Amino acid sequence: MRRLLRCALGATLLGCAGPPDDEVATPVTPPTVAASQTASTSPPAADAAGDVIAAAQAFRVGVDLSTQGRDTEAIAAYRRAVAESPSYVEAHYNLGNALARQLNIPEAIEAYQRVLWLDSTHV
Repeated sequence: MRRLLRCALGATLLGCAGPPDDEVATPVTPPTVAASQTASTSPPAADAAGDVIAAAQAFRVGVDLSTQGRDTEAIAAYRRAVAESPSYVEAHYNLGNALARQLNIPEAIEAYQRVLWLDSTHV
C-alpha cells in the first residue's frame, strides 16, 4: 500500500523507482487554482476567496472529529472548509490524511497534490 501511494505521488517526491510492476503510470495533472488564491498553513488570509471564518470553523470541527476517529464526518467537515476557502492548505492536507485513513487513495492523492500546488514547500 505504501509503495502504491509513493509511486502514485511520484518518484521525485518520495524516491520511488517507478510504478509497481502490475500498474501503468498515469500522468499527473496539477489541480486548477485561481491566480488570486494564496498558500497558507494557517487559516487563509483575509483576501483569499471565500468565507475565512466559516472555513476555520469547519476545519476545527474536522480536527475534533478526526481525533475521535470519526473520519467520515471529518472528511465532510474538511470538504466544507475547502469549499469555503479553496486556498486553505491545511484543510486540503487534513482532508488527504482522512481520505488515506479511509483507504480512498485516489482522492487522497488529489488532496495532497492540491496542497503541493498551493504550497510547494509544504512538508
